[in-house]
Amino acid sequence: MFFGGIGSITSHNSTYSYTVRNKKDLRIIHNHFINYPLQTTKDVHFKLWAQILKMIENKEHIVKSGLLEILAVKSVFPNGLSESLKTAFPEVKAIEKPEFVASSDPLNGHWVAGFTQADGSFGLSYYKAPKMALGFTGQASFRITQHERDLLVLNRISDLLGCGSVRNTNTSRKEWTFSVTKGSSSITSFFKDYPVYGAKQLDFQDFNKGVLILKNKEHLTAGGLKKLKMLVDNMNYNRVF
Repeated sequence: MFFGGIGSITSHNSTYSYTVRNKKDLRIIHNHFINYPLQTTKDVHFKLWAQILKMIENKEHIVKSGLLEILAVKSVFPNGLSESLKTAFPEVKAIEKPEFVASSDPLNGHWVAGFTQADGSFGLSYYKAPKMALGFTGQASFRITQHERDLLVLNRISDLLGCGSVRNTNTSRKEWTFSVTKGSSSITSFFKDYPVYGAKQLDFQDFNKGVLILKNKEHLTAGGLKKLKMLVDNMNYNRVF
């Protein structure tokens, strides 16, 4: 295992969770992200989490002043404090949340692959095109969507890959999407050098097959269009294991 067998994996319905709770094991997690820093605004929460980990290791949490300090930090995390904690510790005042400072260094390809593993998608589609001989055509696409607070990292990914565009795709949810629909060969080359894993790797393999079908214009034939449709209908959420 990547982290040497620490932590546990649990499942609920079709969702699996990896959890690490032991203090010594958490230090291993901490050291990993010190060596391989987070590149989104999540880095702010990591640094605050690291402060709390150190306090717990020093047993500062067993005295009220230390506990209140930890709760003040927890207040600015996404879930904040529960109503029961607010009632039990009304004196807690949330800290001022630090601002995220992005790195000016180019992104590492392995980091982008890991980020894609979690938040990216390889897509294929076919749709009606009356002007085409078969009445259909196809398209390959690669996408990563983030909240606007992490718009900067999408631009950095675009810079690294040298293709694609970044657009506001959902104004009400403040979402932005980096997408590549032209130049998909650049995407296949990149992810051969920096692979994704598991089900995402299966989607990438199908994506690559689709890109070749489109590149070789096989989708303009009945047989090629059928192959493209089969790929579309059996990848991503349609994949059966």
